[in-house]
Amino acid sequence: MSIPSDSNNARLRYDAELELLWARVDALEKRVNESKMMMRRPGSNEYEKLVDIVCDHEDRLNTLGG
Repeated sequence: MSIPSDSNNARLRYDAELELLWARVDALEKRVNESKMMMRRPGSNEYEKLVDIVCDHEDRLNTLGG
């Protein structure tokens, strides 16, 4: 059995931290999608899920940004 080198240990730590971050992002996305926070768009009287409005704004910004 060989002893892992420092670079292998660093890679394992990096992979573990990356996996943890992805798990946290997935959990956050799930909570946001289940959120019941609502808002009205400017000029509208109807309420929509906040997450839908934020996603629409992000798409528009990405389109403008190129």
